[in-house]
Amino acid sequence: MSAVGSGAQIENEYLRVLADPVTGAVISLFDKRTDTELATGPVNAVCALAEDPEHTAGGRNLWTTGEVVHSSEKNVTLSVAETEWYHELVSTATLGEGQVTRTLRLYGGIARLDCETRLD
Repeated sequence: MSAVGSGAQIENEYLRVLADPVTGAVISLFDKRTDTELATGPVNAVCALAEDPEHTAGGRNLWTTGEVVHSSEKNVTLSVAETEWYHELVSTATLGEGQVTRTLRLYGGIARLDCETRLD
């Protein structure tokens, strides 16, 4: 697991994951067993539909304007961590008036990428 010039990276014996340093989105998911690029990014980008405040007053109805709001490409924070059991990459960005946190985790001995997205 490491922070590299073009982003932040985590890996185990099966997979390598690279996140874009600007957006926090996954830009590479590589299977080391088959020497195959499984996905080129962004593959976990987060977006939402903008709400229409004239129709959503009172909180009983949800109307959208149709405008797509993407998570911020400014002030994205990336961190990598390693424990005895897993390697973890966390990206946090602004989305509208809130925040989106994406956690990617690779466990040792398991050929699986766990993904969690939290909106606050």
